[in-house]
This record gives sequence, structure tokens and C-alpha cells, in this order.
Amino acid sequence: SSPKHLQDRASAFFGVLAKDANGRQLLKEQNHRIEFDLTDTDPFRVQIKNGRIETTADVNGPRKYDVNDLIHFQLSEGTLARLFDGKIRFTDALIRIQQDGSDAMLLLECTLFKWSVLSWVGRLFRGAQLRIGGQA
Repeated sequence: SSPKHLQDRASAFFGVLAKDANGRQLLKEQNHRIEFDLTDTDPFRVQIKNGRIETTADVNGPRKYDVNDLIHFQLSEGTLARLFDGKIRFTDALIRIQQDGSDAMLLLECTLFKWSVLSWVGRLFRGAQLRIGGQA
């Protein structure tokens, strides 16, 4: 599938959080750029800033690793789809089950690494999954 399709899914997925007060509060808690480096299709990013969500194709030249609001994951399109579908939890995705790790979400980088940032991303995924009715 096209990266645009995944961007749209990400937009809709995280967008459900904007539909109620608790979700909006969660989105406003932190400003971060979450980069999804997909192993089998083009990468894209989700920017959450001041409670607003924007997804963009990640086609911008060489990566700058000095930004202090970047969280960077590498995963397959299938793993991301399972997250969006609520079939697995964010915490499950961080654990490799397959020998080659193809089912896992690797945290490549989290600038000024803080558990609170990773925990916030986990809460975004969980909050969206619960609102969409995901069963994981």
C-alpha cells in the first residue's frame, strides 16, 4: 500500500484523540515528531504540536539528529497496521517475537531519551485504540 494510505490511517487513528476532552489533553501534553521508518515502504512522520496532528511523507533530505522533539521508530507496515487495528498493544510491538525482529517496533532514537516521552507515545496509541474499539 502507498505511504499516503498509511499517513491517512495515522491521521485518522491519532485524530480520534482530538474528539474528546481527555484525548485533547493528552495531545497537548507534549510536542513531538514521531518518525515511522518503515522497512517495506516509504517512511512518514506524525507531528504533534500544541494538540494538533499533522502527518507528512518523510522525504526531507539528510536526517538531523539534533532536534530535541524527535522519536524515531523502525517497523514493518504490517506491525503498524496491527497497531492501528488494535490487534497488538504498543508495548507488545516493542518486543520481538519473530527471530528476525520483523514483527517488532525498534526504537532507533528518542532525543533526550526520557521514559516519560515513550510512555506518552504508548498512551497515545492506547487511547486511540480504546476509542476506536481495538481489542488488544
